[in-house]
Amino acid sequence: MKLAQHVSSSQDGLERRSKPRIYDLFPATVHGVDSNGEVFETGVVLDNLSAAGLYIQLGQCIEPGATLAIIVELSPAAVNENSTSRVVLYGMVLRAELKPNDACGVAMTLTHHRFL
Repeated sequence: MKLAQHVSSSQDGLERRSKPRIYDLFPATVHGVDSNGEVFETGVVLDNLSAAGLYIQLGQCIEPGATLAIIVELSPAAVNENSTSRVVLYGMVLRAELKPNDACGVAMTLTHHRFL
């Protein structure tokens, strides 16, 4: 598991996050409504994860304040064809930013979770 050492979340170089981030590649499925009001479900890989939030890149734009449900595989692949442990993370979009590759970078705060 890769934890952030001193990753800055602000332009002045001071760390503002209260929880450490994990930078492992967890596959996930995102369920929500995009900025056009269209319901979507899409596969992603988490960019980072903490106890308080996460960051992903989506192919559709999302509005700040939108709620998302993300089913996260807690292991990158099934072992011996058995399913891996999964958790559903529920939260609210804090920030959505257009990326150069036409993806939408989404920062989300977590409100609650449920293990599957």
